[in-house]
Amino acid sequence: GAAQYVLDHLAPADRFNIVAFSTATRLFADRPVPASEAAAGKAFVEKLTAAGSTDINRALLEALAGADPQRPTVLLFMTDGLPTAGEIDPDRIVANVSGNAPKSVRLFSFGVGYDVDTLLLDELSAKHRGTTAYVRPEQDIKEEVSGFYAKVSAPVLVDVEAMFAGVTVEDMYPYPLPDLFAGSQLIVAGRYRGSGEADLRLTGQVNGQPRVSRYTGLRFVERGGSEFVARLWAQRKIGYLLTEIRLRGEKPELVQEVIDLSTKFGIATPYTSFLVEEPGLEFAQPLPPMGGFGRGGGGSAGAAPTAAPAAQDAGRSGPAAVQKAQNEAALQQAETVTESAAGETIKQIGGKTFYLEGGAWVDTAFDAKKMKAEAVKFGSERYFRLLTEHPEIGPYLALGDRVTVVAQGRAYAIEP
Repeated sequence: GAAQYVLDHLAPADRFNIVAFSTATRLFADRPVPASEAAAGKAFVEKLTAAGSTDINRALLEALAGADPQRPTVLLFMTDGLPTAGEIDPDRIVANVSGNAPKSVRLFSFGVGYDVDTLLLDELSAKHRGTTAYVRPEQDIKEEVSGFYAKVSAPVLVDVEAMFAGVTVEDMYPYPLPDLFAGSQLIVAGRYRGSGEADLRLTGQVNGQPRVSRYTGLRFVERGGSEFVARLWAQRKIGYLLTEIRLRGEKPELVQEVIDLSTKFGIATPYTSFLVEEPGLEFAQPLPPMGGFGRGGGGSAGAAPTAAPAAQDAGRSGPAAVQKAQNEAALQQAETVTESAAGETIKQIGGKTFYLEGGAWVDTAFDAKKMKAEAVKFGSERYFRLLTEHPEIGPYLALGDRVTVVAQGRAYAIEP
């Protein structure tokens, strides 16, 4: 069904090929053929059956052999199995694909079921400017592929890069910037230093030809702006960092970055034990393992914003591994801010996040080991003088009569 849908929706100028794989590979054609042969391609797909082992390495190399370096190539890699034949070492498979893939290739992986290597699929997609979709047993692969293909069937601008002049822009996500497809939008979140007017130079390629778009007089304010942008940026960066940790190991500096961002912005991660999980982002504990087109063969809240024990390796395959990969992708690709599911234990107000501890709302910027909070009686003369000195904390104090807040580097504990 999934392959037939793609074949039914080829554009007249498209070319295609099909690589079926199990212990060996079987190609529909030696090289990509015109879209006019789609009917023969559908007949080829209908005769395929799942049998034997899974030679992922050979299948991908066969598909890449027909790629044209001069025209955009979308490689849809669909598998329901682990590599069990030929080259089975995931790192070598990634290296082999990287060594044989022209720059024109965009690789999009589809893991069907739970018996797939999530690290391998995500690494292949990430290295070739694609994404990975996971199709759970209860989901319809045709629906997943058709929705995806509708987005990527018509590339408008590829090899996208954004350069600013006038301000220093850094830490932009998604990273790298994805291709822009017809009918889609590209939302980029980042940080900048400086203020005033700046220019944006957006470059890429259209049908193999360079394209440059310039936008002048963009206004960058020194402070302020929409409050949701910072949290959207934090969500995306956390998703990127979590994927880096999963693919390359738990480097202390990466873990600390995740902890700092998640506590500041109130975003659930496996490393922040005090945060209640976000809706749809249940970071499951590890569970035991239960191109063309291809068929494979065969939270609760704690007491303080401290780091949870190092997250266990959920493994490369199985339900927990798939869940983890999907969670990270949701954060990386977020286009809206995810509100906390625990409105009664976590509050996001402006640029600050507060968590409820012992009946008091505590600013996540408060570090009890390094700061001593000044006790201020709610409604006292000192309380109102504090509001006069720091009017910006008014919305935070509106949380109630027990609030610990940090303002300009100093902590204040409002008490009844």
